[in-house]
Amino acid sequence: MHASILAVRRKDAKYAVMAMAFALPAIIVGVRVSAMLGISMVAIRPNVNSYLVGIGHVSQGLFMLAGLRAQLRQLIRERDHARAALAEAEQKAELEKAARLGQTLFLSMMSHEARTPLSIIDTAAQMIRLGGEAVGPSTLSKVDKIRQAVARILSTFEMCTLEDELQHANMSPDMSSMDLAALTRKNCAEILRPQFDGRLQLSVPDAAHAVTDARYFSVILSNLTDNALKYSDQPIEVRMNVEEDDVVLCVVDSGPGMRQDDLPRIFERYCRLPETAHVAGTGLGLHIVRQLADKVGARIAVESSEGIGTRVFVRFPRSKPAAP
Repeated sequence: MHASILAVRRKDAKYAVMAMAFALPAIIVGVRVSAMLGISMVAIRPNVNSYLVGIGHVSQGLFMLAGLRAQLRQLIRERDHARAALAEAEQKAELEKAARLGQTLFLSMMSHEARTPLSIIDTAAQMIRLGGEAVGPSTLSKVDKIRQAVARILSTFEMCTLEDELQHANMSPDMSSMDLAALTRKNCAEILRPQFDGRLQLSVPDAAHAVTDARYFSVILSNLTDNALKYSDQPIEVRMNVEEDDVVLCVVDSGPGMRQDDLPRIFERYCRLPETAHVAGTGLGLHIVRQLADKVGARIAVESSEGIGTRVFVRFPRSKPAAP
């Protein structure tokens, strides 16, 4: 700003000098001509004054023109800078888009390629386990560890893929009224109980209808229960209550609990608390739970006490009655 003003002042001085350069010769010539013709200076003074006023107007116009010219140059410089910044931003956006696409394709390919051999391993482990006592308790224990490791790898792929979809794709939930109690029983029976040897205690009503997305609900339930089972050696509880406006899912564990200062952080991406760093995990589970809950209009609350355990509540809005 100061540089621009200084430039205008310099041009002002320049045009003032130019104006004087025009005015002085004219005045001198006028004086000489009047002397030669014997005309009194008093007689030509009005003309001289008019000429000087005209010169002043010209000088003022030149000064204004100089200022406008300086402003125009500044605007041109700003335009060129904005164009360069826009081109750089567009280039960066294209590079980021290509990188995201490459990451998505890589995750999809890895997930697809890994699922088949992992399924073969898991099926073989199940066949061995069907032998029961014939294979011995030591072998059964190893088989269970194999199955748990397979499940953990598949879960990691699922979390990474889902996180990528949430971050870079325009995911929208398929909202409908459904029985969350039936869905909870189905998920726990098919997925959770075989993996964790009955360490999950289920307490749900006969029916609990709410408006949500079935896939999102299943992921929320799976992540919360998996988290609770990882951090607690004791059985965990999955409860469900029907309130006036909400269906409330509650997952309770008797693990080490958390400090109150840590509670706001647990839903951050890749959050790993120092006290639980020894437990395997990606740090994406609870972050994805929050993202999915937000998309379906559910609300999350966490209560935790060190040495006692943690309770996570997710409130799903109930379906509204049809208008008469």
